[in-house]
Amino acid sequence: FVRDTGPGIPSEIAHKVFEPFFTGQPGRGGTGLGLSIIRSMVLNAGGSIDVESEPGMGTRVLVRLPLIDDPEPGEVLNDEDQKQPSMRIWVIDDDPIVSHALESGLSRMGHTVRLFDDPDDVLDALREAESNVDVMVLDEVMGAKSGKEFAPRFRQRSEARIILVSGNPDISETDAAGLGIDAVLTKPVFPDELIRVARSSQ
Repeated sequence: FVRDTGPGIPSEIAHKVFEPFFTGQPGRGGTGLGLSIIRSMVLNAGGSIDVESEPGMGTRVLVRLPLIDDPEPGEVLNDEDQKQPSMRIWVIDDDPIVSHALESGLSRMGHTVRLFDDPDDVLDALREAESNVDVMVLDEVMGAKSGKEFAPRFRQRSEARIILVSGNPDISETDAAGLGIDAVLTKPVFPDELIRVARSSQ
């Protein structure tokens, strides 16, 4: 479990904390997707997640996951995935909960992940001679910066597949392609979905 000593969560909104796009800190840059993504990942693994909180007493998040046996040496858990080469994936998102959740899932699938919270840093990285990337997962809204504005600049410097993720996509496939974007996904987005789309856009 994870516990903090903060102000706690008011009872009138406590039941909403796992809802996509709900945030208790409006106007502070959060997307309201972090806990929603975490909950989906835990449930997909056969576990459960609960939040206990009282105003003035902090908050405790309790995650329960089932025990599994270690695989036998040489056992292949997902034969189809094992046949596919791993990819170098850059996740560009200013929400650390979202980006680290994706990093965890993608890394467990055997992919190499690099995180960025500022698209300008990506441009700097693309100027590095040794910089190699197969897939860019690009958030549409990062504070005052727009993923749609940076996608063409990334495309000029890289042949990587660019996947735009958005809570409310308002771009057509034709317009996306014109910006150098290979696919558009609606948040919340999960690692297996990203990989499936990345491979299909090859």
